[in-house]
Amino acid sequence: MENFLGRTWGSLSLDEKKHFMSNFDLYDANTGQFPRENGDCIVKFFNGLAVHGTFMVGNDEGAFDIEDDAVFYDSTI
Repeated sequence: MENFLGRTWGSLSLDEKKHFMSNFDLYDANTGQFPRENGDCIVKFFNGLAVHGTFMVGNDEGAFDIEDDAVFYDSTI
């Protein structure tokens, strides 16, 4: 698989985004726990890479957004 380290979320193709979104975990950027309120989050993918995102609570469900300029980094460091 291509090296995604340092690339931006917006530079990925739709198929690449679908592949990443098939297996991930969300973490509150402040607590390291699953996010339970609106705020910054970390989206950690199956391959050890992560990006920053924004978690939003609404209608008893949570959603998150990854901005196009979010940069992939190695979450294992």
